[in-house]
Amino acid sequence: MANYKGHLVGGGVAFGLLFLMVPIVPTTARAVEWLLWCLAGSLFPDVDTKSKGHNIFYLAMVPLLLFLIAQARFQLAAILAVASLLPLISQHRGLFHRLWFLLLIVGALLLVLPVYTGITPPVLRYDLLFFLAGAASHLWLDVGFAKMFQW
Repeated sequence: MANYKGHLVGGGVAFGLLFLMVPIVPTTARAVEWLLWCLAGSLFPDVDTKSKGHNIFYLAMVPLLLFLIAQARFQLAAILAVASLLPLISQHRGLFHRLWFLLLIVGALLLVLPVYTGITPPVLRYDLLFFLAGAASHLWLDVGFAKMFQW
C-alpha cells in the first residue's frame, strides 16, 4: 500500500516501461502528454477516498464542466456530472480498484470522446493506454498482481 508519492513513482515506472514498447517515435510534447496521462492514471483509483487523486479529479472536473456548459455541450456535461458522482458513493478499494472496471471506463471513453470532442481515435488510444498503465501500477502497488484480476 503506497501513498500518493509511491503511486506517482509507480506511474513513472509504468510510463517508462510502456514508452519503450510504443512502436512510434512521439514528439516531446506527446511524450510529456503520455507521462501526464500515466501519472493521472496512477492516482485515479484513489478517487473514491480523500486523497491527492480525489482532489485533483474534482479540481479538474469543475472547470471542465464549466467549459462544457459555456460551449453549450450540455449532454456531455450531464454525462460527466453524473459519472463524477460515482466515486462519492463507492467504497474505497471497491470498483475503482478493479481492473475490469478501469477497462470499462477506458472503453467507454474510447467510444464517447471521439463523438463529443473530435479527438481522433489513434491519439486517444495512446493517451488512454498510458492512463490505464498508470492505473494498473496503482492496483499492483495496492493489492498485488494476483488480486488485480479479481472481480
